Amino acid sequence: MKTRASWPHMVAAVAITAAFLLFADAPDAQPVSLTAQLPQGFQKDPYVVELVQLIGLWNSKDLELPPRAVVVEQVRAGTELAVKAKSYPYQTSAWSKGMVEQASALPETLQPRTTISDPAALVLISLFIKGLDEYKKQVPLSQVRPQLQTPLFLILARAQELTKQTQIDAETMIRATLAWWTTVWPFCDKATPSKTTS
Repeated sequence: MKTRASWPHMVAAVAITAAFLLFADAPDAQPVSLTAQLPQGFQKDPYVVELVQLIGLWNSKDLELPPRAVVVEQVRAGTELAVKAKSYPYQTSAWSKGMVEQASALPETLQPRTTISDPAALVLISLFIKGLDEYKKQVPLSQVRPQLQTPLFLILARAQELTKQTQIDAETMIRATLAWWTTVWPFCDKATPSKTTS
């Protein structure tokens, strides 16, 4: 079993480090497209392109996400499975109940009233890229958009709650993601990590 005595701090460090790895490569002389700010090896990756397009749809107010009821049931199923697997010490029945209650308190439908800044988008993309190889083994390209809908609902709903601005910044995106850690895969560790063989 994996131990995480200080897992929130470790998670925060990973999120911030991953984001700055991308920010370091991002040109700052003049505005460029979000894709152009990514490391070259990921600019045309079809999985990454799908996520970038979803971010664009959110910013244009055209992204349609599932209703809260669907999201809550997926959170319930995922956390209950995690409790049975108990990959991490904090994955208890109380944790599962708390995640479900947290999801149940979100809006019934999520309407974009903010935009995602490029730095905030790069936080999401960097976390996505961090586990992309494993993600590709488990999720076919045709299912990327449907699979990303629930984690995006959770993260973006929380981000909109946290921000008082019209644009979500990088710090808010990190805080929103940490609020759901191990329930918003592939933007975090998976609640029930896949077993690997040596």
